[in-house]
Amino acid sequence: MPTIVTTIPPQQAVAQARSKRRITRLLRGLHFSCDAMLQSRAVEKRVGEERKALAELHPEFAAADLRSVAVYWLAICLPFAIWLVDICLLSAVAEYLATVMFPDRPELVLASRLLVALAVVAVEMGFAARLHDAYETAEESEDRLPYRLCWAGALVWAAFLSACLIATQQAAGAAEEDSTRTLMYALAGFCFMLHLLLPFSHQMLHEAKGYLLFHLRDSRLRALERRAATSENAARREATTTFQHYAGDLNHYNVIHSPAPMSAGPFSVAVRTVVNELFGEGTIPPPNRLGAADSPVPAPPPPSPVAPPNGAGTTVGARQPAATETADSENEYLRMVLSRRQQDEESEVRP
Repeated sequence: MPTIVTTIPPQQAVAQARSKRRITRLLRGLHFSCDAMLQSRAVEKRVGEERKALAELHPEFAAADLRSVAVYWLAICLPFAIWLVDICLLSAVAEYLATVMFPDRPELVLASRLLVALAVVAVEMGFAARLHDAYETAEESEDRLPYRLCWAGALVWAAFLSACLIATQQAAGAAEEDSTRTLMYALAGFCFMLHLLLPFSHQMLHEAKGYLLFHLRDSRLRALERRAATSENAARREATTTFQHYAGDLNHYNVIHSPAPMSAGPFSVAVRTVVNELFGEGTIPPPNRLGAADSPVPAPPPPSPVAPPNGAGTTVGARQPAATETADSENEYLRMVLSRRQQDEESEVRP
């Protein structure tokens, strides 16, 4: 019997190759979006576990009432307030130091006012930290000598700053009149009390620093969690749209080129999980597996996915092949089924 050779017109061959490339690109995009969705979900879960662990580690900060939070933020704002007051209060001292140390650089006067006040606040924060450490040691060992020595150092520091203020005011001629002299001593007393405020509030500052670090850590984790949730939603929408386009193009291709249909897939585990979650269980069935003792049973080939109109959980229908009529065609059908099962097992991407 002569062999019948079928030829495909060039225009049809070009259109067929173009359709295959489009289906391949859609399949690649489906894998990418499904992987991105599962990865974002894993990041969101990990960040949620970190937030939970952080809250369990510091329950006093996680479950703090509004009064405690207000006290924490007041203690956090206290060093900045003292720094702003010191810019005005110690401006004469800073200006005198700048003119003595840098006589040829008048532009450093403003910088010295800001930096001297900042250095004073930093020293007092160090005094407060050391005082709190000495206080806890004294509570445990009942030895209050280190705590008293730290308080003596804080008193000497505040007295030194007040003396510097008085000396600069006297050098400026503030002691010549009674009114200016009274103002000078009043400012010196205010300076003395102001620079004892941070050491006096050492316990409140210690708790406020812990709350600030906890708040910053928790805020960063919340931002990561929101970013991961946004990425997951975007990947979910992309996977839904891509699979619908892929299923529509694949079904259209198989209808037009029914003598040589294109099989669905290969699908990775991530794609199968995400698509079954979006469109319903069974949209992409698991690959068939044959054991050593299993006998080949005639079965239909893997179905081509038919995308539901809205992705609301509708499963796909299988395209049933035509029934074989001869023994040769039946054997050929069995070989095709076994070949496709083997291809599914080899093409499956392990997670």
